[in-house]
Amino acid sequence: MQKPTYDRHDDGIWSCRQTPRRRARHLPDAAPTTARYGCVMEAIALTVPAGRRFESVVSLVLGGIGSRLDLPVARIDDMQMAVTNLAGSAAGNELVLEVAVHDDRLLLLVGPLEAGAAADPARRQLVDPLVDGAKPFERDGLEWLELDVRRRETG
Repeated sequence: MQKPTYDRHDDGIWSCRQTPRRRARHLPDAAPTTARYGCVMEAIALTVPAGRRFESVVSLVLGGIGSRLDLPVARIDDMQMAVTNLAGSAAGNELVLEVAVHDDRLLLLVGPLEAGAAADPARRQLVDPLVDGAKPFERDGLEWLELDVRRRETG
């Protein structure tokens, strides 16, 4: 089987390409994602109203994703703290969280953020130690932050 390739488009969205494969008819509905969709990457998008009231929803979704991927509790907590810290600086009326799940990492795209929020030294001092990489980028003229979270082995 050929490994999938991942492409990042100009708007910051990741996509997966893989050669076509035959559908495995003998697998039950609960078969792993790879067997069902032919691609290891999954993308999850969540849009919530901006403000502190909905940070718990974002945290709950990240906890569910981390639990489903068997991430250690400490990694899940780090992801939740990093994203909820950024949620307070959402630009406009909503905050968007996009999660791209790969074999070895998760990419969390958080935005749109207020101008300068992704580069704010105080905010970066809080967020950077919680993730393996943080990179600001622009989408549709607004500031976003890409958080790279490696899937570390437990034990």
